[in-house]
Amino acid sequence: MSLAYVELTRHSLLTKRRGTLVWAVALFLLGLMTVAAWSSLKDTDALTGFSEGLPPRARLVPRHG
Repeated sequence: MSLAYVELTRHSLLTKRRGTLVWAVALFLLGLMTVAAWSSLKDTDALTGFSEGLPPRARLVPRHG
């Protein structure tokens, strides 16, 4: 194998690893922000009204009562 081929392969693998790490951190932060925001939104009337306006088959959580 030539040295150029080895260097190109190494560079490609490092770039893919860096991209995967960036995606993992971004998804983790998105989940963290969702959890942080959910506690203030879970009992609002806007979300309850939105879910009641959906057809029964489109609701993820069945109504209680």
